[in-house]
Amino acid sequence: MGKLVLVVASLIASLPALARETCTITATERVPDQNINTGQDLEDVLYYTSTEEDYGPSFCIYRGSCYPAKSFVLSEHCVVTANTGSGGGSDYYPIYTREYAQRIKARVVTVAQVRIAEAEKDPENVFDVVGVSYNDVLNLREHPTANSRITGVIPPNGKDVMWYGQRNGQWVWVEWQSVSGWAHSRYLRPQGEQIDTPDVMCKALWTNRNVIFKAAGLCFKTPSAIQAFGNAGCKYDDVSRVPLTARQRREVAEITAQEQQLGCLN
Repeated sequence: MGKLVLVVASLIASLPALARETCTITATERVPDQNINTGQDLEDVLYYTSTEEDYGPSFCIYRGSCYPAKSFVLSEHCVVTANTGSGGGSDYYPIYTREYAQRIKARVVTVAQVRIAEAEKDPENVFDVVGVSYNDVLNLREHPTANSRITGVIPPNGKDVMWYGQRNGQWVWVEWQSVSGWAHSRYLRPQGEQIDTPDVMCKALWTNRNVIFKAAGLCFKTPSAIQAFGNAGCKYDDVSRVPLTARQRREVAEITAQEQQLGCLN
């Protein structure tokens, strides 16, 4: 946030009128990691952004801190403007009082318009859900970790999942309809990207499943598996006796469910 602090200082120095005018955002829910309670007000809001490093869509205030936009509402006198590039950069949208925005003839936009504009910069920012079993859902998380609190779910055939450029490793911050949160990118495919045929997907699943069994010491019996993996160092002839870890069992179960859904012939 060092960049934003410098930006704010520059903006205030060049626009003294703005420094005297403040907007307020009010928390609509508790924000534990920021120690903010429901109903608490924060003043001197300067920017809205869809690409803040920790929270994705956020409101940023005078002292350089940003807060998750989903947890706050702007006061009625505040408006988001499209005057990007003058201090905040192309990803930061200045927030003024309505009176000041009219005075400087700033174009007023809605938060929804900002998010759409950010997403449309790159067509790969619109995803479809892939690789989720028909009887399961894609979980959205509060933070980019598998054990974080679930903030929403997307069905296995979910489409038009919006990404606003926010990424943390293999996790991306997305919105779908009325829910938002961090999703693992392995379950998302950019719209328009070529989809593998069932035969190709079955082959990939077969390979992934047998890689797990090979590492665990299974002795393969079919010519195709022996040709692909060999039996050097194998220990177990019976697949039911292969000592898989709990994680490996889960992975095999997920693969098997996808194979059944696709009608793969093993």
